[in-house]
Amino acid sequence: NVKKPPEGNTERMHILTVHEERRYFQFLEQHSVTENRNLYDLGRLMINQGLRPDEAMALEKSAVDLDHRILWVTKSKTKKGLRGLKLTAESWQIVARRMRGDSKWLFPSSRRPGQHITKLNCPHDRVLAKLRIKFVLYDFRHTFATRMVEAGIDLATLKDVMGHTDIRTTMRYVDVTREHQDRAMEKFETERLRIDKEFEEDQRRQASAATAPRLERLN
Repeated sequence: NVKKPPEGNTERMHILTVHEERRYFQFLEQHSVTENRNLYDLGRLMINQGLRPDEAMALEKSAVDLDHRILWVTKSKTKKGLRGLKLTAESWQIVARRMRGDSKWLFPSSRRPGQHITKLNCPHDRVLAKLRIKFVLYDFRHTFATRMVEAGIDLATLKDVMGHTDIRTTMRYVDVTREHQDRAMEKFETERLRIDKEFEEDQRRQASAATAPRLERLN
């Protein structure tokens, strides 16, 4: 009596296009107030590393190894979420800049001394209203996952990078773009044509080899 779940991703999810991504972050750069700078760095770390928003905002400086470009996630929603991530070049620059100052947090709160920021939804919503686009902060993580798959990263590896316990959770995060699906089909067709061509050439070689002895006997 168990009902079959509906196909496809039932969760609301938006994968950013490159155009949307650039518009968003260019706006933050052009309107550089404190909240926007925090939002810029948070978004870049999420889209580069696959971090959850709360994981990024709770990052401590003591969990950063700049020499080896490793960022340790020490606070997460699951035990599997406690992980080490190799920093991209851009992420390394962001983290290195945020290591300055006396606070132990990478994202210290200006309103609550000694604490880290916990929400940036309001400034995010204001930016979206200006740009007339819609997505939530968590969609940076969804976008990271999709781009990793499109880059050829296998799901088992992606699961660990994102800190998932179950690979089925990872699969729900991925929404491969139409363009990538088209390229995949083109790649598949090219490979099939190559295999067919090799088969036909092999058949011709075998036919030629079988005909040669008969011609020698006739001569």
